[in-house]
Amino acid sequence: MLTSVFLSACENNDVRLNDLAPAPLPGQAVSLQTHVQPIFDNNCAFAGCHAGGGAQLGMSLESAHIFTDVVGIASIEVPTLLRIEPGRSDRSYLVNKIEGTQAQAGGGGDQMPPGGPFLSAEEILRIRDWIDQGALDN
Repeated sequence: MLTSVFLSACENNDVRLNDLAPAPLPGQAVSLQTHVQPIFDNNCAFAGCHAGGGAQLGMSLESAHIFTDVVGIASIEVPTLLRIEPGRSDRSYLVNKIEGTQAQAGGGGDQMPPGGPFLSAEEILRIRDWIDQGALDN
């Protein structure tokens, strides 16, 4: 019940990645700061969701907290999966949440961001590529 109160406070401001940063060039590494963080900043990392002291499930997607709260950290909903497993987007629970496949992974809750609009296929692919390239702090 408490979760629904917090989730109702989440609000997606519907800024799309294509308006914020260029796609990486073919063969170029996907950069957290240039290509992925804008997705988190505009869809996830704000008060009442995944930012600040009250970040949902203790998971802040703010750039200063990605490596303390998310990368290499066990998921609370599915403890057998990491929130982000470097090199393995297929085993990263965050990917399940943004794709809406969390139930298939043994988790629950809603697809993120709650109530949509959901991330585009291009945005999800960019996050997956960053994870598959090692989820580097770049």
